[in-house]
Amino acid sequence: MAQQPVWLRDVVTSHLPSEMLQASPKGTVPVLIFTDSTVIDESLDIMLWASLP
Repeated sequence: MAQQPVWLRDVVTSHLPSEMLQASPKGTVPVLIFTDSTVIDESLDIMLWASLP
């Protein structure tokens, strides 16, 4: 809906990528990382962001 390019990445939760942990130390998935280094790491917040006009 947001018509934004995305990079989908499969992760094994017991072996999280270091880039993801640097962006979001909570280690939860999903994580949305913007080019300005802003991070959204809550599913509901990501869904709300995606539904914005």
